[in-house]
Amino acid sequence: MARFIELAELFEELENITSHKEIVRKIANFF
Repeated sequence: MARFIELAELFEELENITSHKEIVRKIANFF
């Protein structure tokens, strides 16, 4: 459950990023 919360916070942070490449990199680093 805690992992899901961290993921939700990550996506909230990603909403402020316009670069799709940066989003992919952050998601890849998360997993």
